[in-house]
Amino acid sequence: MNESAIFDAGRIDPALRVSLIVASDRTGLIGTDTGLPWHLPGDLRRFRAVTMGKPIVMGRKTRDSIGRALPGRFNIVLTHNPDYRADDTCVVNTPAAAITQAVEELKRTGGNEVMVIGGAEIYRVFFPRADRVYLTLVDGEFAGTTRFPTEKFAHYPFTATSETVFPADEKNAHACRILILDRTESGPAWTWESIQNGTT
Repeated sequence: MNESAIFDAGRIDPALRVSLIVASDRTGLIGTDTGLPWHLPGDLRRFRAVTMGKPIVMGRKTRDSIGRALPGRFNIVLTHNPDYRADDTCVVNTPAAAITQAVEELKRTGGNEVMVIGGAEIYRVFFPRADRVYLTLVDGEFAGTTRFPTEKFAHYPFTATSETVFPADEKNAHACRILILDRTESGPAWTWESIQNGTT
């Protein structure tokens, strides 16, 4: 998938906010062959709250790992496979088509935000067009196979506009920091290292 296609797609609706939502460990790890490397019910509730009622864009592998369309959201799957089908899901073959479908849904329901929920290649292709990143930074380093494209922060500057720390508890085995990172045109930008350390 061509990253530059996202910029053309942005002309469809300049008011549209494209947001990535992701949970990662300190190294940028976001997944294994079977799903998430951790179990954090609190963060899953937050994911549901932030994405509810909005169009969500995902890759085929993410959709298959979930196993169903996420209720209360307009599910869009971006895949190279023109024959792919899934119940209660809009299937598209280009990033521009994903944005177009999201805009049409937002016209119907109101709002201006589309949520990109993974996996790694989908994050990578939408990063140049992203206006916001909702990041859960899980305390620890885990084994896995899929990584968030953290190197993109060096090319597309973001700054933290919100940060909340959640300690581990009896239901959530790992502490985490939840950040909202907004695209910035001026001022200090956050690298992946500064995101981990909490400093620009």
